[in-house]
Amino acid sequence: MRRLLLPALLALLSFPIPPAQAQPAPPDWAPPPYLLLGPGGQPIARVITTAETCPPAFLAGMSVPMRVRAAPSLAFPVLTCELPVPPSTFAVTINGVTLPLPTATPQRIAVIGDTGCRLRGAEIQDCNDPNAWPFATVVASIAAMRPDLILHVGDYLYRESPCPPDRPGCAGSPYGQNWASWRADFFEPAGPLLSQAPWVFVRGNHEDCARAWEGWFRFLDPHPYHPSCQPASEPWVVPLASLSLLVLDSSSLSDTELRPAEVALARRHLDALLAQQRGPAWLLTHRPPYGVGHFSNRPAAQPSNVVLTAAAPARWPEQLTAIVSGHIHLWGVVAFSPSPSQRPVQWVIGFSGTSLDPGSDPTLEGMSVAGELVAAGSRNLPQEFGFLTFEPAGNSWLAVARDRNGFPFVRCRQEGKQVRCA
Repeated sequence: MRRLLLPALLALLSFPIPPAQAQPAPPDWAPPPYLLLGPGGQPIARVITTAETCPPAFLAGMSVPMRVRAAPSLAFPVLTCELPVPPSTFAVTINGVTLPLPTATPQRIAVIGDTGCRLRGAEIQDCNDPNAWPFATVVASIAAMRPDLILHVGDYLYRESPCPPDRPGCAGSPYGQNWASWRADFFEPAGPLLSQAPWVFVRGNHEDCARAWEGWFRFLDPHPYHPSCQPASEPWVVPLASLSLLVLDSSSLSDTELRPAEVALARRHLDALLAQQRGPAWLLTHRPPYGVGHFSNRPAAQPSNVVLTAAAPARWPEQLTAIVSGHIHLWGVVAFSPSPSQRPVQWVIGFSGTSLDPGSDPTLEGMSVAGELVAAGSRNLPQEFGFLTFEPAGNSWLAVARDRNGFPFVRCRQEGKQVRCA
């Protein structure tokens, strides 16, 4: 009998075992708590929950009730809770997760933008394929680097149309303006990073009043909740000891049509931000005024946003050294030759997940953008997914463009309003 059982046992052990399949999150799944920075640098703890009531927050061990920000609805069957964190607090714990509070002098800032998976008509991205939509890989790479601050420069939700029945790469994807789409496109892949560092969220054009505005106001906007769409969130400043972040909502501003009402609004918001600037500062806005992409002509490129360039001050403040944007689906940096306008360096970080733009010339030297000459060292890098990190280096910033796995492919040093890349 033993002789008969042994071959059968060996055959059973040698039978190939199929790999474990990733199981979908349960219907009552909710993301971990997260902390965003609002006007004045106010830390705001947020929780999205399927429970009927908000969980308590524990401040240095003392229980404090969170308040309801947005009640559930048919499209968003989740409760959003928040708590402005008092300035004397040194620890905030929610649902067993301790949130890191902001540091006055961040030593590593991670920047991502345009992260969602595109499903719109004939424009289809394989959301189920991490090579075709690598946002989760980008998140894991950033989490491994443990940044002190995370900037998202806008466009979170791209799943606008159903996946075609003959496209297995996106089969089963949710779509439309609802919690299922927000969960799949942002909160689930971003989960490992949500609680790791404070966030500054910038509103993108995909969060305008024609598209994903409701999720923006429920989950990410730092102002009091608006149950109806506001075309432009009020600008705000995040003052840090080493740097102020001026946040401008450009979601509704036309890239190509010069509309006087939009110019007036953008100018009013820019003036309000610049009036609050104290010391070194960056402007964060989704649509770049001075970006270069496949749509740009040589030798003289039109502005990438005509409204913002028309609203720009005749002379930018000396200590406003950078504009940090997304919208164009690549990585790029545009610096300008010295001029009376003192234009800041334009960084474009729109390559963190969404389908990339067609290839464009990586060398920008010799071009003029919106009437001013581009300085040496400016460049684009199309057709590569990834993120950007900033680290202080004396009186300058070391900016490293990294691929989806965190490996550097371009290193730049920004000193004042000039950039050198290698």
